[in-house]
Amino acid sequence: FDLGAAHTEIIVTPDGPYLVEVNPRLIGAHIPRLLGYALERSVYADVINLHLGGDLTGLQDLHPQRVAVSRWITSKQNGVIKAIVTPDTHNPGIMAVHLFKKPGDMTRPPFDNADRLGYVMAVGKTQFDAERLAEDFVSDTQVILEGADSAAS
Repeated sequence: FDLGAAHTEIIVTPDGPYLVEVNPRLIGAHIPRLLGYALERSVYADVINLHLGGDLTGLQDLHPQRVAVSRWITSKQNGVIKAIVTPDTHNPGIMAVHLFKKPGDMTRPPFDNADRLGYVMAVGKTQFDAERLAEDFVSDTQVILEGADSAAS
């Protein structure tokens, strides 16, 4: 762990912190992408450079250039997806949109990770700006279910 990335999970409880997991790897792809958007650099390239013995000058003084957030797209109803219609946006703060489900897939209101239909990643100068942009994108996304007269998102 002295010379590489470490994925560490800790739960903070009223009795204090509890160590859940430590692994010599990056966390899942979602978080390094968010970090990359906030830092305006590739976290993957930094880790590869670290393992290749490259120059690490400057990493200790690294600071976020902006705030990056993600929000999940979910359905409010049970049903079969007819379409997922995302907003047509050219806002440079929308960094990524990824849909996991497609027409014909079953959906339900979120109970576990498998119920997520997709996500949006957004950046802003402040946390409020980034969150508002991502939340507006999600609220403007339409989840259309078979047999439904209106959007279910």
